[in-house]
Amino acid sequence: MYNYILHTKACDVNNVNDFFDGMNNLIVISTKKSKDDVFYKNSNFWSIKISASFFSCFASFGQNVDAIIKFVESCTNTNYIIINDTSANTSFPNDFNCFLGIDFSNIIGVSNKITCLQDFLKYKKEQLWDVDRNSFWERKDQLFDKLIFCEYVKSQIETISDMHFEQVLKKLNIFNQAIKETWNSGNFNYKQIKSYYPLIISPESPTTKGKYGKCRTFLLPDGSSQLFDLHIKIADIRIHFFPDNTKKIVYIGYIGKHLPIASEN
Repeated sequence: MYNYILHTKACDVNNVNDFFDGMNNLIVISTKKSKDDVFYKNSNFWSIKISASFFSCFASFGQNVDAIIKFVESCTNTNYIIINDTSANTSFPNDFNCFLGIDFSNIIGVSNKITCLQDFLKYKKEQLWDVDRNSFWERKDQLFDKLIFCEYVKSQIETISDMHFEQVLKKLNIFNQAIKETWNSGNFNYKQIKSYYPLIISPESPTTKGKYGKCRTFLLPDGSSQLFDLHIKIADIRIHFFPDNTKKIVYIGYIGKHLPIASEN
């Protein structure tokens, strides 16, 4: 969960116009939030000095005043006054916490400060990639928009080593990007991708497919099965995948130690 706390003091600016501009920047951010984003405010928010000047400007700013009030009131009240990282992490110990505001120049003890949409998008991207084996599954769709992971990959990811996980994450990111950049028409072409990206991709040999094809056959999300003989090599780890030439997406069916091959027997 990502928590965004509207920092009371960081919104208490001296100039009414600065307040309007700053709050409107925060309203833009709220239109981009996802289901994992929760906006909070301290219960003392409207006690800030600027509020008296703000409400006296209704005739001048009209609907902008209504929009700001609506935004602030849409933020959930916190049970405690949260003013810095320590109080935020005490209130939400298992979440990602940051602060929304207009001017943080006189605020201490706050690491993550968001004042505009650019800050918000940068923060979300950085936090999204702070992923481990346990959080991978819930974030996979956000991380990889061209990859669909089959059911058994979840347990496979959770059991590989930390070192292998980092390697797999890096290669999956490159692979996802390669698909977006090169596969706009026609059938999937692994040779094209391996020519331009640092990925070692190959199909299995006919002998291996004939002898061990069954252990490379995995269920797709729709319940059908396919042979996943194309694979990415990462040291002794293999990522077996199946490209869907109609939808222009790739199914990941297996991530783990390399499967038996004919030449080893």
